[in-house]
Amino acid sequence: MSIITGPAAAAPPTERICLSNLFDPPDSLNARYGVDERIIGPPGCLDALAGEHWARAVPPWVTATDAGIAAFRQNFVSARWVIDAGTPQEFTVTAGPESLQSGPPEDPFTVPSGPFAGKPFITPVSPAIRPLSVGTHTNIVFVTMSAETCNGLGGLAEICLPAGESQYASPFFPSVGHLVPASGFNFVAPTP
Repeated sequence: MSIITGPAAAAPPTERICLSNLFDPPDSLNARYGVDERIIGPPGCLDALAGEHWARAVPPWVTATDAGIAAFRQNFVSARWVIDAGTPQEFTVTAGPESLQSGPPEDPFTVPSGPFAGKPFITPVSPAIRPLSVGTHTNIVFVTMSAETCNGLGGLAEICLPAGESQYASPFFPSVGHLVPASGFNFVAPTP
């Protein structure tokens, strides 16, 4: 199972807390990223209630050093979340550097376990996105960088985002050239 895809639940819980399995024990991404809306993206967080605002979280950009985080932050221009690409209801949400989450300077985020344990990370998290109708919707994320930016991990985990706009990438997706694939999410009717 990848960090973004997984089985869909019958209906999301009424509480808007997304627990990420990236952390052990699972950690609330809402608290970590300061997001009040339901977060969509990680396994276990693939369903939302139709009619509610939501936010999109993507796998982290992991770097070999804190300098790599500084370089990503310096070169990051914007992220663009395309919802329902290629359909009549397609729309885009764009945010700048304010969307980046990397933890406070005194306690930066690090990957807690696995092959990137102890490595620092940063990630763009969308602003609140307008409510969607009942059904399956898709999302793909693009980033715009002012200069080529590499994660410094080396080997198969090495990723470089080019200057300009490109599809967002993460070392958690080596089998697809590190590109974070378009993801499907379910929006269900609230139960009375």
